[in-house]
Amino acid sequence: MSHFAYPSDRLQRSNFFDSPPAPSAEREREVRALATVVEQAQAFAARELAGAPGTVGYSLRGSGRRLFLRHGTQDVAILDEVFRKRLYEPLPPVEEALALADRPLTVVDVGANIGLFALFVADRLATGRIIGFEPDPSNIAVLEQAMSASGGEPSWQLVPACAGTRDGTVCFRAGLFACSRIAEPSAHEEQTTAIPIVDVLPYLQAADLVKIDVEGGEWALLADARLATTAIRAIVLEYHHHLSPPGAPGAAAARLLSRAGFTTEVLHERSDGQGMLWAWRLSAG
Repeated sequence: MSHFAYPSDRLQRSNFFDSPPAPSAEREREVRALATVVEQAQAFAARELAGAPGTVGYSLRGSGRRLFLRHGTQDVAILDEVFRKRLYEPLPPVEEALALADRPLTVVDVGANIGLFALFVADRLATGRIIGFEPDPSNIAVLEQAMSASGGEPSWQLVPACAGTRDGTVCFRAGLFACSRIAEPSAHEEQTTAIPIVDVLPYLQAADLVKIDVEGGEWALLADARLATTAIRAIVLEYHHHLSPPGAPGAAAARLLSRAGFTTEVLHERSDGQGMLWAWRLSAG
């Protein structure tokens, strides 16, 4: 496997995932640096530093695309990862694979959260259609505001369900922002609810680019033999220990993607097994 230089300052998860620390000069610098990704930088920084609650809309600097987020939550961490650290910036071979489509891309966002990845690819790539899977009602409420503000450019469709390999229902832990997830069957987790699960593979058949970040729900998708028959040219995956097969999660993800015909490159991996990788192939299906 070949390896590519990837800026070291983009390999670490955002420190905004941690609980907001006591006010400090360092935190203020971080918040103000993040605030520069939106046009309303001063208002963003003031609200985040004050710990003011509520969902607020901002315009991305440069494109003016509208995003919505909940201050003082993991939404801010996702914004930091996507638009300041730019963790989803495609690697050179990924760009090569996507360029072979030679048309506006169809993107499937599996674990759409509040729509920040979708906004990033709409800015960064020639995107014609985005299909987002998001099951958490509180995330959907924020995501729908971004979709409404997009004005239909690009075309943006929401599937309000878990992405799986079958149609039905599944026990789900909602209300955890970016960490909402399918419950582990044997764990008897509290505060779960039954929500719809939809077979995502038919949606992937004509997809060019797929993002998967579903807190453990990825393993059923990666193990499905139908993945090898899709037209997918590139996948960006955040993999997790939750619901993973035996062994190191990163190695398991690479093995399953290789079986489907993809080359992979791990970008970062934490000691708990959570990591992120890009996968691509120059011929699809």
